[in-house]
Amino acid sequence: MTVIAWDGKTLAVDRMASTENGNIFEVTKLRTLNDGTATVGAGPVCKVLEVQNWIADGCLAEDYPMCGESDGDYSVIHVTHDGVFLYQSQYPMKIESKFFAIGSGESQANGALAMGATAKQACEITFRYQLGCGLGVDTFELGPRPKTVKSKINDIKKKKKKKAKGLVL
Repeated sequence: MTVIAWDGKTLAVDRMASTENGNIFEVTKLRTLNDGTATVGAGPVCKVLEVQNWIADGCLAEDYPMCGESDGDYSVIHVTHDGVFLYQSQYPMKIESKFFAIGSGESQANGALAMGATAKQACEITFRYQLGCGLGVDTFELGPRPKTVKSKINDIKKKKKKKAKGLVL
C-alpha cells in the first residue's frame, strides 16, 4: 500500500510497507538517481525495483525487466528535468496534469491536492483516511538542470571572450 503525490514541484511518498502476513515496517520508497532525477513506485516490490533499476540503466526497451510470470499491476514515476513520466510498461506516459496522486491512497491525496495542499500535506492527510499508508513522508524536488559538456565548453568560451575584451594593447 502506497500513496505518491506530485504538486508540480515536489514528489512525496509515504514510508509504510507490509508483508503478506500484515507485518508493517518503515522503508524508503523514493530513489534518487545519479543524474539528479528520482523514481518511486507502487505495486509489487519486485517489479517496482526492477523498473527503477531499468530506468537508472537508461531505459533500453530490449532490456525491459520481466519479474515472474506476469508484470502485475505497478506504477513507477520518474521525475526528470524534461517532465514527470509514468511507467506501467516500457513505454512511459508524460504526465501533463498540474498535480496527481497514485497508489492505494490516490483518491484522498488527489482531493487534498485539489484543495491546495502540497504533495507532502496530501500524503499526511491520506494517512488519516487510508489504511496501509503512513509512517512518515519522503520528498524530492529537482535541482537545477545539470550542465552538459557542451554548455560547460560554452561557459569557458564566454569567460575567455570577457578576458580578451579587457586587454589593452
